[in-house]
Amino acid sequence: RPRPPSRPASSPRKPATFFPLRDWAAVQMVRIYPRLGRELQGKDGARRTLADWLIDQGRVLMVLDGLDEVSRENQRAAFRKLSEAATKNQAMVVTCRTREYAQIVYDAKRQPLPKTPVVRLHPLPPAQVRTYLTKADDRQPTSPRFGQLLERIESDPGGPLAAALSSPFALWLVYTVYRDPDMDPAELTSLRSERKILQHLLDGLVTATHAFEIDGFPAQEDDAVEVTRRRLATLAGYLGPKLEFQNIDWWKLPQQVPAPFVGSVIGTLVGSLLGILFAIVTGVLAGVTSVRPQEHPRTVDLRFTWDYWRFVGCLTAGIAVGLCSGFADARHGGLIAGLVTAAVVGPACAAPCMKVFGPAPGLTAGVTASIALGLSSGLSEGNGHPVWSGIAVALVFGLSAWVFVGLFQPAQDKLVVSPQLLLDRDRVGCLVVAATAGIAFGVVYGAALGPLFGAIALASLTISVAVTVSMWGAFSVSRVWLALAEKMPIRIMIFLDEAYRRGVLRQVGGSYQFRHTELKEALLASARKREAEETLEAEPKGITKRKNQKEIRS
Repeated sequence: RPRPPSRPASSPRKPATFFPLRDWAAVQMVRIYPRLGRELQGKDGARRTLADWLIDQGRVLMVLDGLDEVSRENQRAAFRKLSEAATKNQAMVVTCRTREYAQIVYDAKRQPLPKTPVVRLHPLPPAQVRTYLTKADDRQPTSPRFGQLLERIESDPGGPLAAALSSPFALWLVYTVYRDPDMDPAELTSLRSERKILQHLLDGLVTATHAFEIDGFPAQEDDAVEVTRRRLATLAGYLGPKLEFQNIDWWKLPQQVPAPFVGSVIGTLVGSLLGILFAIVTGVLAGVTSVRPQEHPRTVDLRFTWDYWRFVGCLTAGIAVGLCSGFADARHGGLIAGLVTAAVVGPACAAPCMKVFGPAPGLTAGVTASIALGLSSGLSEGNGHPVWSGIAVALVFGLSAWVFVGLFQPAQDKLVVSPQLLLDRDRVGCLVVAATAGIAFGVVYGAALGPLFGAIALASLTISVAVTVSMWGAFSVSRVWLALAEKMPIRIMIFLDEAYRRGVLRQVGGSYQFRHTELKEALLASARKREAEETLEAEPKGITKRKNQKEIRS
């Protein structure tokens, strides 16, 4: 078969992990219908939810809209998963644009979805357009307002207006943009091209969706709507110069903020909490750690995957810290005890962290542990029970290391039902890890220097670890920068949730997306045009009118 037209190369990106279609669908069903989360016990003794049972019994028809709007680097894997589900007789409807579907099939080197007929939708005829637009809703009859529009479509079925309004999406735009009785849809008849008509409708969508009160969000005035439009255009700009990415991920917004700002704020906070003696070193390390790119938020998950080397690493770290603590206790501290502790626990703590989090974060953890524990050993006054204090420190520190390395894992964001829930899980997970780390260091410092120093270490380490290891910490700092730069409101999650509830964004697991690809393209195009106009207004008056118009059009 002929090769479909090639697409421009996009920026490389790590492909996502795809869960089985039935697992993802079961989670979505429980989110929408909580009663389907009730568990049943099968004949084989295994427990599963009602949602799982309905899917396994073939009683669920999945309607999966917009395969073409999956990010390009993930389309091939998504298509393979859909093909596997279709082979197992999973009933589903998959929508996709015609040209994009041909490209996806070609890229996957497969036939179209097995056991699934391909249905191509044709443009809507004028009679169906009239039927849709002349329907009356519960509040406002629409037929008188759309009369002139319908007359133009029927009198010129091959014209630009009829072509522009020949798709369900365009008709939905017309109904949404002109549901305000004060708006006159007849103004569309003055536009001379299909592109201009669609652009006009898309430009009016944000205003129309924010003109009414909805779900506790008040109606917005014109000035507030313009601010919202600019912020949505900023989000569209985050999705790449060619809009090749789809997801608006809250945990990646810090990458749009200058790293020195995030790192310096978190580093200063951590350094001020941990004291003068090693504030500079730990502050710099915390700042560097907090701005490292991360693909997924993390949470404490008790359903961990057993890893022998993780367990051995945590056990080794606990034993090393316990032995050094007992050694320092027996010697009543001193330079030798501090240096030995720093030399031993640094590599012991770095090794398991490097295996899980990578070289840079692992090295950061090792250096921080070396400095902090070496300092506690060097200043230790001794309590006369080196064996028991060493055992206690080893147990507490080993358990803390296991929480950090064994249980603190990437959240399965593809199965998370909302961005806010993913943020909550990241925050709770990092607070649990921070609390265990604070307790571990509190015990170490308490055994070495007494209860007061133990309490100070517990509080300072808990706060420091919480803002350092979590994406929530960097996200919280980034919100301040984005608000100061007037790019986003300080309450970003509420802003995104409102846009979702008003129909501008849609929710896909733990991420948001623009509801339509055309919408984000229109927002970005309008923003570029507005910037060009503002730039021209600031130019010297010697620029000719012709040049101004040319730059605005470009």
